Amino acid sequence: MPTYNAPAVTNAVIGFKKPVTMQLLQALRDNPIAMAEGQPGAPRTVGAAMAGTTSGTTVQRNVMAFGNEFLSAGDETLTRAVPQSAFTALVDCAVQVYVSCTNVSAGQVNVLKNGVSVQSYGNVSGGTVDVTLAAGDTLGIQLSATGSGGAEASITLTACQYRVTARSVVMT
Repeated sequence: MPTYNAPAVTNAVIGFKKPVTMQLLQALRDNPIAMAEGQPGAPRTVGAAMAGTTSGTTVQRNVMAFGNEFLSAGDETLTRAVPQSAFTALVDCAVQVYVSCTNVSAGQVNVLKNGVSVQSYGNVSGGTVDVTLAAGDTLGIQLSATGSGGAEASITLTACQYRVTARSVVMT
């Protein structure tokens, strides 16, 4: 983690025929990283850069772009997270989770906030749930299927999107 090198790179420092110094080069290299990481003394990213809104709803992450996720269980319980769906919110935000899934029996899709289910679906076409996240909260999708007495259970997640109304929703 680089530290913020004050004073900032000013016109006086980079003026005509001014020497290129090690301190100047370090500031040019380290300051943008220090600002992005929120290091002490570094300017903060605020205003339109973080809170610019868009009209309507933007699909921030189309989780299922690679194809369907499927989970099947016989005499046991299986649970698996959908790795492409997990993210951490960098700012306070609201996300609408859109899910479509088909269920043979005893399977479900769980929408998780900080590892805790906020909504479960067994068989739904276009189900949505609004989730409010604070900076640092995680959001993800989990599939589970429970078979009993030799009966097969399965769940297929056919669509999953995270929809937002603000550009400030940054997912990592």
